[in-house]
Amino acid sequence: MRRVILEEPVSRAALWSRRLAVFALGLMLAAIVLSRLNWAEPPAALAVLGAGLAIAGAAIGAAMIAAVVIWRTGHGGIGAAVSGALLALIICGYPAYLGLAAYRSPKLDDISTDLANPPAFLRTSKALKARNDYVPPEIAPEARSAQATAYPLIQPIVLDLEPKETLPLVIKSLMALKWRVIDQELPSARSDTTRIDALAHSLIMNFPQDLAIRIRPLGTGTRIDLRAVSRLGPYDAGAGAGLIRKFVDQLQTQLEAR
Repeated sequence: MRRVILEEPVSRAALWSRRLAVFALGLMLAAIVLSRLNWAEPPAALAVLGAGLAIAGAAIGAAMIAAVVIWRTGHGGIGAAVSGALLALIICGYPAYLGLAAYRSPKLDDISTDLANPPAFLRTSKALKARNDYVPPEIAPEARSAQATAYPLIQPIVLDLEPKETLPLVIKSLMALKWRVIDQELPSARSDTTRIDALAHSLIMNFPQDLAIRIRPLGTGTRIDLRAVSRLGPYDAGAGAGLIRKFVDQLQTQLEAR
């Protein structure tokens, strides 16, 4: 006599939770790859990322439904529900952290060490091409006031060195940080100011962040001002202030290594 094997019913919601979580992971990875390889503009990459997050949220919802069904009916699928929920939570972890950072940060996407006269970005053909013809606008008065309150320690850098001694240290700092110098304007008969435009990128998504650096003589020393602009505004989640702090730390390292 053949033995009859009865298959345990499995919660469909549990299976869908795992499927949705895996699909969400695929979308998230696709968004990162597209962005890092510059195959998609930041808005398009963010759209794919947002779709992945939405599907991850649906996976968590399906896992919750599965938990109720399994509790009430005794159906199988607890493993699929748990794995789907855990994967979805992992997917949502970093974006949730960024969202919280943006919520806690002031509504700023343009940070400068000189709020009275922020460094201007170069408008040379080389600089414009590197920025895709983007020229950051003037910083609004309310944004300057908000920055002064939120980041009181973001201040001009004053060195007891001549500008000609300072410039190599600035360039070395940019190279050490792996920020690309896209163009520079050296002092001339008309101006004693050195201006440098650079491009940094975010760690995971490789989103561009524009920087303008201004070097001017100040008595027997030199004053350095920086401006960091995010193209994804209106919140940069503290990224601009973070870039300026990184530059200050790296410049200090270069000074100590002289």
